[in-house]
Amino acid sequence: ACDWFSLPFLASGGTASGIKMFRFMKLAKALRLLGLLKVARLAKVMKLMSGVLHGHLADNFGAALRVVVMFLATLWVNHILSCVWFFIGFHAPSDTGSHWVTISMPHLGDNQEFRESRMQYQYVTALHWAIAQSTLGAMEVSPSNTAERVYTIVCLLMGLICGSTLVSTLSASMVEYQTLHSERTRQLRDLRRFLRQNVVSSNISLLVQRQAQERLRRHDKLTKADVPVLSLLSQELYKELHAEICVPHVIRHPFFRMLHNIDTRFFRNFCSMAVETTFYRSGDGIFTAGSMAGGAYCVVSGNIVYTQEPQTSPVNEVEAKELSDGTWLCESALWSEWIHVGSAMALSTCQVLELSAASTIQALVGHHAISSVVQEYCASFHSRVVSARPPHAAWPTDEAVPFTEYADLVLMMPRATRVSIAKLAAATLESRGHGVGVRILTSSKYNHTIDELVQEVSEGKSVLVVNGTGDAERVLALVVLNLNRGDGRTLVQLGTWTWERTRAIPDCQLPAAKRLEKETTDSALQRLLSTKLQPLMHSVDLDSVEQQVRKKHSNKYGIYTKYLRSVCSATLAAPLVAPTCTAYTGDPSASASVLDRFLHQEVYFLQAGGKGIFYTWLEPADLEHLTSAAGEADLLAWTRALVPPECCDSSVEATHEDDTHSI
Repeated sequence: ACDWFSLPFLASGGTASGIKMFRFMKLAKALRLLGLLKVARLAKVMKLMSGVLHGHLADNFGAALRVVVMFLATLWVNHILSCVWFFIGFHAPSDTGSHWVTISMPHLGDNQEFRESRMQYQYVTALHWAIAQSTLGAMEVSPSNTAERVYTIVCLLMGLICGSTLVSTLSASMVEYQTLHSERTRQLRDLRRFLRQNVVSSNISLLVQRQAQERLRRHDKLTKADVPVLSLLSQELYKELHAEICVPHVIRHPFFRMLHNIDTRFFRNFCSMAVETTFYRSGDGIFTAGSMAGGAYCVVSGNIVYTQEPQTSPVNEVEAKELSDGTWLCESALWSEWIHVGSAMALSTCQVLELSAASTIQALVGHHAISSVVQEYCASFHSRVVSARPPHAAWPTDEAVPFTEYADLVLMMPRATRVSIAKLAAATLESRGHGVGVRILTSSKYNHTIDELVQEVSEGKSVLVVNGTGDAERVLALVVLNLNRGDGRTLVQLGTWTWERTRAIPDCQLPAAKRLEKETTDSALQRLLSTKLQPLMHSVDLDSVEQQVRKKHSNKYGIYTKYLRSVCSATLAAPLVAPTCTAYTGDPSASASVLDRFLHQEVYFLQAGGKGIFYTWLEPADLEHLTSAAGEADLLAWTRALVPPECCDSSVEATHEDDTHSI
């Protein structure tokens, strides 16, 4: 018994040349396996390139580029075959005593052998031979021994298969390109015919044809209507597919993420019932001002421009704002009867999720555990919509409603609901093993911290929620008074005084108070004036209210604390009448710059909550200096020099007002 690799050895009678031939055939087998690995890697690269071309290029350019890639791949394979042929001719053993490179070439002159020609000519001839085998063509170079003839047979078989496959693939690509091109040509021809028959003006006709050509060249994402095979899926599997596509985008809204955390399966059914995916091209209108809103919109990808005009919105001039992915529009339509006060148009190809208001309410109120939270959220959101008007807030728009931050609305809910939401956030922290902050806590300390967070929420001191990215946040709501005297100076709190100490505690900030549970911004402002700033109770004219959001990492809890600051800008209507302080200028720590710059200013002393507070009027530059690291020494020297007036003492009853920094 023998095989094809032992045949040369037997044919040579076991001579040294036969052994050499046998070793060469084994080497050829190894080289062939190596070649298969390279071809497999090439196929993987071509598959990857095909996916990139399909996803990012138009069909006509993609088809043309695929042809080019296939041509280059074929050329590379023939290069490898020619190198192996060249190696066999020079280094492989021969059972006939000759090689194809030792044959005389008459056209070279003087019966010169091929191996005596220039290297460039040798390579091009070998490449020509390889291409001739893959295309079943003729070539004057022929094998001269068994090894060369076996290799030629292998190449012919490969050429028979690969060559026909290449030709058919190229033909299919060309036919596909021609079919696509002819279909687009027919559509444009029909469009021009339609425009002529309806006597459309040349300007409009040119715009229509230009946009049609541009959109025909685009490679838009497929919709469900473009994939008929989806209709073959079962209803349950189709719902799962729809939810898999929509849920990751819908839960970027923290309220819907909270519902998802309560009941994941129900929320997936809700998405399949109330959420639809729509694609818009550049220039398409999403909604127009003055029309009734049917639901909310979530921008998944692309850019949108939102425009308000004086005819339909409370603006003095046209205002346009560009919105990107992740933006929510018209959430008000889910919780109230809403008419669009602006228009939205796609600036690029956009994917938008549309939440039907009717389907949303119908689905959410049917769940016992979710319906109560939805009703409370809806009531809080609706109250912010109807109360949003100057000076207490800006007018609501399709893009935003003032003071509808998710945590702000949670603060307006009953305490039991806030505790339930806090427990969901605590479960998120526990599932992650650590807080989302940078401080790593031990297991026992971490569990203790979570209990403290929930306890703080149950006492009405803060709110604990999960934001749109899935991270737990501690939230505090503050009301801050930015009172301007009319000369550019602002009322500032310098520090606090307790009668147990002999010096003031520096604390430079705008007057602020923490918002209590279910307390509106206006109520919190009135409480701030009546407790900390009683002499100004009837001397403040409110100009505007703006919400600012700031984040700060909490070293105590290991998570981020979000501060919702309702900044109330106001003007002083009457002079402040309050006890003034004297400054002790004999403090050796007070520098000359502090004495000249601050100690001559008038400082007021007001009592609240069993302690005294120092206030003064500062220029914006001075306020920025004293609240910076560079001004800490000056603030300390100034507050140390302050002495309360003799008319004030510690007999004032405490009002249990929380000491709140405005952050």
